[in-house]
Amino acid sequence: MKGFMSVFYTWGLWLSKMMLIHFIWLLLTLLGFGVFGVFPATFAAAKAIYQIIKQEDDQNLYKGIWRDYRTHFIKANSSGFIWLFISVFLYFDFRVSEIFIQSTVIHFFLVMVGFVAVSSFLMFITIFVRYELTVFQYFKQALFIAIAQPLEAIALVISSILLIYLFLYLPALSAMMGISVILYPIIWFGHRACVSVEEKNLAAN
Repeated sequence: MKGFMSVFYTWGLWLSKMMLIHFIWLLLTLLGFGVFGVFPATFAAAKAIYQIIKQEDDQNLYKGIWRDYRTHFIKANSSGFIWLFISVFLYFDFRVSEIFIQSTVIHFFLVMVGFVAVSSFLMFITIFVRYELTVFQYFKQALFIAIAQPLEAIALVISSILLIYLFLYLPALSAMMGISVILYPIIWFGHRACVSVEEKNLAAN
């Protein structure tokens, strides 16, 4: 196929994969009764998108995602609930500062800490699917790369915010391929950040 038909086929194939990943993610989230399924399902979907970006995706997406869901179920839930605890902790700190302390300096500091935490979490998703590490090492590496690659960290946060606003205006898009559309730029920018850090380490050695 050449010209328009080639582009049409490529985009159609990409969209079908995004939709399939999204619906598999929904099924696996429900399989884990929501609260215990959402984290392993999200990381498994992220792994599938990571393989698509690297052009080494499995021919059978369902089997690949199901395999990663089962393999990393405990580690994904452990990591996810730690991030949930960090998010709740920072949110209450922010609210206490806003209502009771009302200090511009402290408020600004908490905003910066929150930004680093959000960008580290988004970077964590790529770290989780790219490397085989302990839970502590995942957190350490995510924080390091988020700080070492500030442009990618900013791009991760901005792209996620823009997509959330897009879903508010196009809820049908969220229903059809929401998690896939969110994860794709996260993995793309995260992958760029990891490659950049690895290249710098190789050059230094």
